[in-house]
Amino acid sequence: MGVRRFVPALLMLMLCGPAQGADKNLELIAAAREGRISQVGVLIGQGADVNAANPSGRTPLMNAAFFGNDDVVKLLLAEGADVNAQDRYGNTALIEAAAFGHVEVARLLLTRSADANAQNEAGRTALMEAASNGHLETVKLLLTRGVEVNAKDKGDSSAFSEAKRAKHKKIAKLLKKAGAEASD
Repeated sequence: MGVRRFVPALLMLMLCGPAQGADKNLELIAAAREGRISQVGVLIGQGADVNAANPSGRTPLMNAAFFGNDDVVKLLLAEGADVNAQDRYGNTALIEAAAFGHVEVARLLLTRSADANAQNEAGRTALMEAASNGHLETVKLLLTRGVEVNAKDKGDSSAFSEAKRAKHKKIAKLLKKAGAEASD
């Protein structure tokens, strides 16, 4: 391509931006991850899909939950984001929120019928993630939602055994009170 053709094409690309569909979706995933709520709103208004996934299967909601971006989570849920979508590893937005102790995000997701007992490919649940990482308030919240306290992952670990192993004594005591069985 000669310079005469290249320069106008380059100018068009710079002025118009990238192609609409998939790129808007990837922008939405990034904006949700970074907590840029106004950009999330604009992209949704421009037709970005709230349930779009990146190559790893991560959706805007998963990214917002992972980083504890409450307001973005609220907006995505209001726009119809699938609260139980799973990435290629089976993680859900609730598992992500619980793993990092984002209790308010977890509360929002549970209010919208997130599956509190969903397991990822390793068999890990939101309760296991919260317990193993020492997130007492998230554990308390999950227990009020009727989670399976004795669920085991593929390594035969439970939330209780994970809390004990990590020396999260308050969480282990709370799980035991909730009916957790000592298995190891």
